[in-house]
Amino acid sequence: MTDTPILVLGARGKTGRRVTARLTDLGVPVRAASRSTGTRFEWADRATWGPALDAPAPSTSSR
Repeated sequence: MTDTPILVLGARGKTGRRVTARLTDLGVPVRAASRSTGTRFEWADRATWGPALDAPAPSTSSR
């Protein structure tokens, strides 16, 4: 397994929250991103794309 976190876009939404929780339960490092998380990502705002991809540390869970 890798130490590189998986970026989950829409991590506060219905599906993203479940994906984030499952990966976290499996011990996979996750970087949860959405319009309202610490790792901010919004498709309409290109300025958020780079920081979401380059964020140095995975978040824990967005539960």
